[in-house]
Amino acid sequence: MKRQAHLSKLHPARTDPREHGRPARVEVGRAAKASLQTGGTPNTVAFAEKRRAGALARFRLQDGRGRPSSLKATVLGGTPVLPAFCNVRRCALKPLLLAALAIPLLHAADEPPASLRETVNDLEPAQIDKAVEALQSQFLSPQALDEASMQKALLEGLLRRLAPGVEVIATGKAPAETKPVPFLAEILDDRAGYLRLGNLDASTLAQLDTALASFTEKNLPAVILDLRAVSGGPCLDTAADFARRFAPNGKILFTIQKPSAKQESILMSNRSPSYQGVLVVLTDGNTSGAAEILAATLRFNARAMIIGSDTAGEAVEFSEIPLTGGKTLRVAVSQAILPDKSTVFPDGVKPDVPVSLPPGDLEKIFEASRDKGVSQFVFEGGRPRMNESALIANTNPEIEGSREPEDPPLRDTVLQRAMDLITAISFYNKHN
Repeated sequence: MKRQAHLSKLHPARTDPREHGRPARVEVGRAAKASLQTGGTPNTVAFAEKRRAGALARFRLQDGRGRPSSLKATVLGGTPVLPAFCNVRRCALKPLLLAALAIPLLHAADEPPASLRETVNDLEPAQIDKAVEALQSQFLSPQALDEASMQKALLEGLLRRLAPGVEVIATGKAPAETKPVPFLAEILDDRAGYLRLGNLDASTLAQLDTALASFTEKNLPAVILDLRAVSGGPCLDTAADFARRFAPNGKILFTIQKPSAKQESILMSNRSPSYQGVLVVLTDGNTSGAAEILAATLRFNARAMIIGSDTAGEAVEFSEIPLTGGKTLRVAVSQAILPDKSTVFPDGVKPDVPVSLPPGDLEKIFEASRDKGVSQFVFEGGRPRMNESALIANTNPEIEGSREPEDPPLRDTVLQRAMDLITAISFYNKHN
């Protein structure tokens, strides 16, 4: 009883001796409270009590028994507030404690510090001039701010800010080689036609026309257009030829703008569509160039639903300027503008249903589907049943088939989601 009364007298907020050993607690005023895990003496508790507005906070630093103690508490990022024993009642660092302990805890949920670009963007033009003049007159290394150095810094800054619209590459640098993906047309469960373009060229366009005619003849209610791993090349107007197979006649597909030459080309659909059913487009991070424009304009003009992940955001045409030292400057000079004035560069096309595959799985699926198609990666196989041969072999395929395999079979979850969507739409149309 005496011990409890002693604790109550010295530390009214902690009268129960069973509270010994609990994590430290910081209380600022009566309303703001925040938990603090101490790195030093257990039960360290710091109190800041603000008496009146404008007055400095009064801190009491005590352990669980009401005695002065050392404070090795971490506030943010593991930074110690006080490294050694200090009686805060007589300590001259009260303002430091208030700033370093109370205020950070109250604002722990604030946004992270602004980036360098955001900081510079917030400056007024006069302040930018002032900062540059101060650097030129006061920086300890004047040669780092001569005219040649300033020009190099300017180019470096522009390359950083305007990327990926500009870049310096080695002259004659060949693009990264990718394994070609052949065209594939397949009917999935008599419910949807699947088309994997692989590339956007005249040969693929002819194969597309043949497949769409077959799908239309079979009255398939939906088509899945797989643009994953399709670049389409830097010639953006290629996308228009493929979009015309799905977009209504007379629709504006997109506009190619070239500001430096004050040129603008409006590309329209000038024919009746080859297919007018439900359209689903599959994309991934390797869908780039004209293929991105195709996905975007089909969503806008053919009400296509896009499933997959963000595209590359490279739907621009580049001009190459040779530099000395075996370098070439690539500059984006034109881009495609959709009818709603939106662009694909540099953020890419955002899917309506985000789904992604583990790295490397798409390449395995594409390779394995060359001979047997993609159905094997969409639908589950039939459950094994007991049969006469199993009885003779004294085995039970039903039990063995229910066991989890060591290596799960590959599944194209992006294509599966597309089939789920088509099934839902077909069900809705059937009952409405």
